[in-house]
Amino acid sequence: MERLQKLTLLVLAGTLFLAPSVLLAGDPPAEVTSENPIEMPDRPAKLGVSGTWVGQEQDYVLDQFTITGFRFVGPGFPVPPPPLGPNTIQSIRNEVDSYTARVDYWLLPFFNIYGIVGHAGGEVDVRLGGPINQTFNFEYNGTVYGIGGVAAVGWKDYFLSTDVSYAITDLTDGASIETWVASPKIGMKKGRLTCWVGGTWQSTSHEQSGAFLLAPFLLNYNAILSDENNWNTTVGFQYQLNENWDVKVEGGFGDRHQTLVSIGRRF
Repeated sequence: MERLQKLTLLVLAGTLFLAPSVLLAGDPPAEVTSENPIEMPDRPAKLGVSGTWVGQEQDYVLDQFTITGFRFVGPGFPVPPPPLGPNTIQSIRNEVDSYTARVDYWLLPFFNIYGIVGHAGGEVDVRLGGPINQTFNFEYNGTVYGIGGVAAVGWKDYFLSTDVSYAITDLTDGASIETWVASPKIGMKKGRLTCWVGGTWQSTSHEQSGAFLLAPFLLNYNAILSDENNWNTTVGFQYQLNENWDVKVEGGFGDRHQTLVSIGRRF
């Protein structure tokens, strides 16, 4: 968690450091008149490809938990295992890193569609209270793929945008993670630099199955987890390295910590 918190603070500090230079650069926007109407910002090249790393940490809640079987492995007397459920759980913490490739295309000046594919891996730490009083760690990884779209509108150097996506991660244990994400933003572009603030709404349904040792039993389980908090705040910036290449960094803070680093090329 300390790693993501430090990265998020660096992103926030960098954005706050760069934003004044963006705000003070150039002349103030002219008054909107018939001779100076509202215009869309310069349209980027239609086709783009990018590679992205996202690291995220957040708390989960347990929506469903089922013991699908157990067997006695000793030592001890073979009595049925204690009941497990939401009241037994003190906390659930999820950490995940994903690496994805993205292809996007501007269908219209204000609407972009994209697809992603890549790999995600993480771990869930579950702390049980009561008579059990143990912490269990469950690792997972799998292939992630998804689709999304971006709607954007701008005036002069300012813009509003919303990114909506849906992704599925097929885990190696046969379970899956489904994630809906919506990210509204407001920002400003000056020269090669673009800065923004916004928020991210995320809805996750994380199915997980496996086994864990609760002496003297080995328990098989199936669980469905979801986000404890759906919203967090984001800040970020994008820098145009040259006519084709750009780099983007974004940090999220609040109830969910996340850091995104991306490099892309447009054609």
